[in-house]
Amino acid sequence: MKHRTLFFLMSIWPILSMSATTIKSCDTEFTAIIAIPGVMQLKRNEKEIRKIPVDHNIDGGSFSSDDSLLVIFGTPIKINRNYPQVTHLSLYRLRPQPTLLMREVYGGGVYDARFSSDQRFVLVENQFGADVLDISRMKSKSFEPTYSPPFLTQKCHGK
Repeated sequence: MKHRTLFFLMSIWPILSMSATTIKSCDTEFTAIIAIPGVMQLKRNEKEIRKIPVDHNIDGGSFSSDDSLLVIFGTPIKINRNYPQVTHLSLYRLRPQPTLLMREVYGGGVYDARFSSDQRFVLVENQFGADVLDISRMKSKSFEPTYSPPFLTQKCHGK
């Protein structure tokens, strides 16, 4: 019996030891993390303020500079055997209540997603190039890998 228990614990150790990706706002006041599969936990100053159901993990993302928007991306919680390499991206407006604004599915990896300085667009760098999400029009447009956006993207001062 001890051997079975030890084998079981050793087999789930990689799952238990995986650290979840945490997205922090530039001022580190807000954080977003997958607390349990299917649930994103939003925290303000380490205190939970909201739980939001999501259909994917968090591999990356960013808060807007005023912490009113959040973009996250990651692999699906339930892997589709036909398309196991997809990455889901979700864009949320956080005030007054967290609301899903846009959802995109990419056939490959997403490397980065960051807001424009004026928070009107999200630049998504992915395996096939770049996408620009127009937040006000709720549309996206794809570009070649060499694309350089006509807007500045926000950067955290400490990074």
